[in-house]
Amino acid sequence: MAASYAPWRRQLLLARLLLTGAPAALVFGFLWHRDAYLWLGALAGGCLFVGLWLLRQVRSRQYGQRIESRHSRLAADHLRGMGFTVRCGQMTRYGDVDMVVSRGPMSATVEIKAFHYWRSRFRDRGRQQRARQQARRQREQLGAQVCVLWLPTARSTWLSRLLDLIMPEMQPLVVRGSARKLGVVLDEMAD
Repeated sequence: MAASYAPWRRQLLLARLLLTGAPAALVFGFLWHRDAYLWLGALAGGCLFVGLWLLRQVRSRQYGQRIESRHSRLAADHLRGMGFTVRCGQMTRYGDVDMVVSRGPMSATVEIKAFHYWRSRFRDRGRQQRARQQARRQREQLGAQVCVLWLPTARSTWLSRLLDLIMPEMQPLVVRGSARKLGVVLDEMAD
């Protein structure tokens, strides 16, 4: 992952502007426009709400980048030890591909996600669908045979195990757990 790739910077700037603009609107309204203080208070409340929401989004994306950088290093070392060629942080028009792994004729794109749950909470279905689409687009962009979603921090639940047994995900292939599990799955595909 390239150190300069930070798609959340604009959101952070906007959040800071909104969070500093909210108190300024309140002070301005209280000092100079006492008749409009309710409207400016509502504006300040809206600025605070949107600013805090954006700040939460930024923190979530920063956390994802920390997980990605830590686990991509671990996986790259492990996969190189297994005889794979690993490239990290390759840029495409859809963003950065976390890892491109190849051995012989087989090549795979690996997208690392910091999801704690996969296929076990209804509210996460939209995020999961976007992650699947991102992995497929990156595979098509690079011409790889396989796309893998690696979830190093994901927990298996009874529901996710049941769904994996009944309807296993194949494109993208989803791997939960350590770099060793990712290596085992990629090794099976390469042979």
